[in-house]
Amino acid sequence: MKFLGHVFRRDKKGVIAYEQGGDLKYAYQTWHSSKPANNRGRIDVISDGIMRQKDFSLLLDAENEDVSIPVANTNTINIYSSVIFDSGFLEKALKHGITVNVFDKYGECVGSFYPNDSLKAPKVTHQQLLWYYDEKKRISLAKEFVLASIHNSLLNIRYYRNRFPNEKYSESINALCALKAKIKKEKSYEKLLLLEAQCRSIYFGCYDSFINRNEFVFDSRTRRPPRNEVNAMISFGNTILYSLISREIQKTALDVRVGFLHATNKRYESLNLDIAEIFKPLIVDRVIFSLINKREIDLKHFVKTQNEGVYISDEGKHIFLKAFYEKVDTIITEKNEKKTYNTIIVEEIRKLVRAFRGDSEYKAFRQVR
Repeated sequence: MKFLGHVFRRDKKGVIAYEQGGDLKYAYQTWHSSKPANNRGRIDVISDGIMRQKDFSLLLDAENEDVSIPVANTNTINIYSSVIFDSGFLEKALKHGITVNVFDKYGECVGSFYPNDSLKAPKVTHQQLLWYYDEKKRISLAKEFVLASIHNSLLNIRYYRNRFPNEKYSESINALCALKAKIKKEKSYEKLLLLEAQCRSIYFGCYDSFINRNEFVFDSRTRRPPRNEVNAMISFGNTILYSLISREIQKTALDVRVGFLHATNKRYESLNLDIAEIFKPLIVDRVIFSLINKREIDLKHFVKTQNEGVYISDEGKHIFLKAFYEKVDTIITEKNEKKTYNTIIVEEIRKLVRAFRGDSEYKAFRQVR
């Protein structure tokens, strides 16, 4: 029997299952968009239902039909809807190295289940902690995250200034460059955070001018809950990015709980937030501006709650997730090499590992254009 890229044979001892040769993408290309299709090992579940184990695969028991999810070609399952799953599902998923992330209706990650297969190396974890408690090294690393974030944010401002001249863009660029000079000299962690907040405020001040549609207004950053459609997309996009980076960190010897810019306190994950600061302007922000300005997303794709919160509807999540992962898989040329953002994120994490080992100095990613 051949099914979903696998061959099943029966012998005296029972049933043997193994992967079928050839392009496994063929097994998924006829799936409807409402089903949890497999995209390079990632499953996004947006339909309500029950997740359980069945034979050699996992099963989403949805309202209209059942969808099988093969474990061999899956590494992450993101659940964005109301889904019930039993212990058999979790045991099967974690045993096969699959991370399960659960998100609430606002797009916030409320919990993750990680397989116990991380390549932990006590020496690297120990060095990471030593860097955290070394004030000089911690500030140096935190500054690198902030400076790279500012650099990549400036790319967005310059992009729109070159195409839609606006005095506000020039003022914001000058202000951010002045703050960059201060950040490079700053030696206090608390003052660094204040300067970083000022930079973020200046950058967010350009948001409304980036958006070329009157029905979408940013105004100011609001969260928990987001108060308008733009903030809802920012929160949702950031959470997806945090989850993606966290998954890659879990594959290394780094401890995701120990951050440097974002304090290690009550958060169960911090390091992924640090790295995400580098890529938010390049991935999340650009996806938002593109979806709005190209009219690929509308007000009908958002839902308002009684507490004046706004979040993305199921249909809106489909649109956003598709655009997000297309951006992550976008090929760019850096130092005469063609890479995707996903590859660059993985390399960024490895650069941190080498820095903690003392093999090389960490230099955060700064995109050329």
